[in-house]
Amino acid sequence: MRLSFERYLLRLARASALRSGCVDRKVGAVVVDARNVVVGTGYNGLARGLPNCDDDDPCPGRRRSRCAAVHAEVNALISAGHRAIGGTIATTCSPCIHCAGAIVNAGVVRVIVGELWKRHTEDLGTGWSPRDILHAAGIELVDMTGTRR
Repeated sequence: MRLSFERYLLRLARASALRSGCVDRKVGAVVVDARNVVVGTGYNGLARGLPNCDDDDPCPGRRRSRCAAVHAEVNALISAGHRAIGGTIATTCSPCIHCAGAIVNAGVVRVIVGELWKRHTEDLGTGWSPRDILHAAGIELVDMTGTRR
């Protein structure tokens, strides 16, 4: 049976996550343009040229308040540049509040989520949850958490 386009994008995002050097949580993302052509991929990790975390030298990010990783969604949006406008981003994990804002500002119109992470679905004292931000911006959120991988 042929994969749905959403599942296909999530598999590409999961493949991107394999590049992550994060020892806590490996996240991947892929951006397609308005014609559904892949224009950017990303995974979470420290900025380009900096050493990644690994099992031999775990980063201080294990305490999330000290994590310096650039998130997968931001890396994918940077990779896509202006081609993200009117497009879709698929991410293995629900976006955080900062990534939700970046998705809005990049002009993405659809977000496909492979896994909901409770920390990314609640208002953490800002008055907004990531879902609230996406909804207020009119961005379609496709929850694929209940589907087979």
